[in-house]
Amino acid sequence: MTILVMLGAGVAAAQSDADRQGAKDAIVMIRTQLPGGTQMGAGIIVATTQREVYVVTANHMVRRGGVASSIELQFASAPGRWVTASLLDFRDVDLDLAAVVTPLPQNFNAASLKTVLAAPPRQLRREMDVFALGYPRERAWNLPVLADKIATTTAYRIVFQSSFVQPGNSGGALLDACGRIVGMVIETDPPEATAVRIESVLDAVKSWNLPTQPSLSTSAGTCGAPVQAVQTPVAPVTQPAPAPAAPTTCDISLSSTPTGSDVYLDDTRTGTTPRVVTLQRGRFYEVRIQKSGYESFERQVDCASGTVRAALEPATTNVTLNYAGDYYGCVLQIQVKIGTTTAVPTSNSFTMQNVPVGRQNYTINGQIGCTALNASCVARGQGTITVDVDDVYNVVWSNPAIAQCAVSLIKQ
Repeated sequence: MTILVMLGAGVAAAQSDADRQGAKDAIVMIRTQLPGGTQMGAGIIVATTQREVYVVTANHMVRRGGVASSIELQFASAPGRWVTASLLDFRDVDLDLAAVVTPLPQNFNAASLKTVLAAPPRQLRREMDVFALGYPRERAWNLPVLADKIATTTAYRIVFQSSFVQPGNSGGALLDACGRIVGMVIETDPPEATAVRIESVLDAVKSWNLPTQPSLSTSAGTCGAPVQAVQTPVAPVTQPAPAPAAPTTCDISLSSTPTGSDVYLDDTRTGTTPRVVTLQRGRFYEVRIQKSGYESFERQVDCASGTVRAALEPATTNVTLNYAGDYYGCVLQIQVKIGTTTAVPTSNSFTMQNVPVGRQNYTINGQIGCTALNASCVARGQGTITVDVDDVYNVVWSNPAIAQCAVSLIKQ
């Protein structure tokens, strides 16, 4: 005896345009002022409190050629009303992610806001229907009628074929046919566009430790599954097998920018990034990711941490440049560049700020004039030094040729 079981009931309703239109409350329009001009795009609401709204967008929307001088958001429940947002000091350069926060405006209905409704990651597949929702050509919450198609997927990204996506879609959502968010659009290169997978976005949000946890619900069903008849034999009733023992360990992934950074687990070095480490369930560990010349990243992790990504910021320090003077009343009118930092000393003991730590190249250019000798020379010098915290260097020079002076830095 067999029973016919019908799968996929209600798929037509799940794929309706109304479902996708409902995702608009989770998406904001964004307008930023960058050094290159006004940038239009979108963002995804990832967390809310009673007083604030947190939004993730594309990093290039707020940091391109410099940091945005102003950031404004517009909510679907209040179209045309721009509110000011602040840039948070969180970013993932590899995934092109950034975060902003805005106070909840007065007389604003917080209940109208939605946080992320995400699709299960296993549903992504080639030729799957997807829809980009953003701010193309300054058309707010513009949603295409016809679907784009997924071409390929990786662990972090979705590449989809599209003739609809424009630069204004940056930071906006990529939806499946059921209106669930599968990614955040970051790039368009017709006839294809690229999105960051939504699970990677939420991993980054979690690693930033925002003041509130993201609200995320997922649907276990696969969107758009075809209706099919399955013949299921009726099996005799048997006692259920005992549940397998719960695993006592788990694996979490650690990565960093730059790669090749040292990984310490409870102060024990375990290798370099990228790396997978095994943890015991039910306990917390202190993870430290560090690399010479960069600020260390420290975080407490456990089996619920999933993927941890560390964006290491270059470490800097202050460096003192000393010129002891000489018998001839010489004045050094020079420019000193150490790594990426440039300064023009204005005194015989001068402090350069924000000098990169570690092995750095330096160059010196300028002029030396000696009043007692009524002479001057063109000053040049270059070399390599290893900068440590609060280093002191003597500026020394010699006159190897007529009107030519060689200048160098010697650590004190």
